Amino acid sequence: MRPQAINEGKNAQNVKARIFNLSSIRGFRVSNNSTPYCMSKFALSAFSTR
Repeated sequence: MRPQAINEGKNAQNVKARIFNLSSIRGFRVSNNSTPYCMSKFALSAFSTR
């Protein structure tokens, strides 16, 4: 992160920040030989869900 961006963030008021987590359909539909990948995508989706 740029130092300028950090300083701008400290001075900003009433700023709403958002985080976008990009996952995959493989978090819900498992395919052969991709269990670790599917587990990590599901974990990201589960963590992001309210």
